Amino acid sequence: MIKCFMLLILVGHSLHVMAKPLIYIVKQQDLPAYNTAIDTIKNELSDTYELKVATVDRQTVDQLAKTIKKSRPKLTISVGTKATKLLQTKLKRQPILFTMVFRPDRTELVKNLKFPGKNATGVALDIPLETQFATLRKIFPYMRRIGTLYTPYLDQDLIDEAKKIAEKYNFTLAAQEVYSKDQIQKQLEILFRQQIQLLWSTADQKIYSKKSLQYILLSLNRFKVPYMGLSKSYLKLGAYISMDPDPVHIGKKTAAMAKRIIEKRQNPMITPVEFPDDVLYSVNEKVMKQFRFSIDPKILDAAEVIYK
Repeated sequence: MIKCFMLLILVGHSLHVMAKPLIYIVKQQDLPAYNTAIDTIKNELSDTYELKVATVDRQTVDQLAKTIKKSRPKLTISVGTKATKLLQTKLKRQPILFTMVFRPDRTELVKNLKFPGKNATGVALDIPLETQFATLRKIFPYMRRIGTLYTPYLDQDLIDEAKKIAEKYNFTLAAQEVYSKDQIQKQLEILFRQQIQLLWSTADQKIYSKKSLQYILLSLNRFKVPYMGLSKSYLKLGAYISMDPDPVHIGKKTAAMAKRIIEKRQNPMITPVEFPDDVLYSVNEKVMKQFRFSIDPKILDAAEVIYK
């Protein structure tokens, strides 16, 4: 009897030791890129951690937050800006690792990219300038002059840095300031006089909103100047080339960051936000034929999407 009792204690202890640490993965939107990133995270972490996937909205955030607090996971991974913002309103002290978000400092997910200052850090979707210009040089080996429009009080530091990095890759970046939408056409004409060979886009939605782009692209088409968008959704609007972060790559970076935060007990408040090391590019074949542009067949074959 005593032996049986001792055996039960040992079995119970073994099961407790073998229990995997818990991680919650929370999303708000059911998007293909989000699901790809989540599947990658699960593949990377499932051997070591118990993973629970949940969907959140304004109606369910209170209950989900209570469940997470009660479950005491090692980490909560939030997928997308909306899910992160919802969780941050309820999980004030629990560590959050966000992923698949753009400009986390602008959207106030963090106070600072190097020192987030809140209970959240993570992997952003913003493609580093170095990666962007290196990719442009690979696609366009003979291009020299690139232009852009920007809002100074939002992106002056970004443009100053972009000019330096562009020069490193033997590009000249001509940048024209835009303070209001009615200045866009005038500033575009200045870029055309500077004989730019490509209009490079930032994430500035004051200038590059889909509505404004209709007028920008009309002018670009008139002068046969191609446009580079920051996602393949812009190909449908008339962009010649686009760059997108790879959700599989983002998922792997998120999983690696999750392991470090848990195993090394890193504090999200002082853990810098990370960015993609790799990028996917897509090409609009219609624009290529319309403008009679040419791209090396090997470069074309490596494109994620060829929009026809």
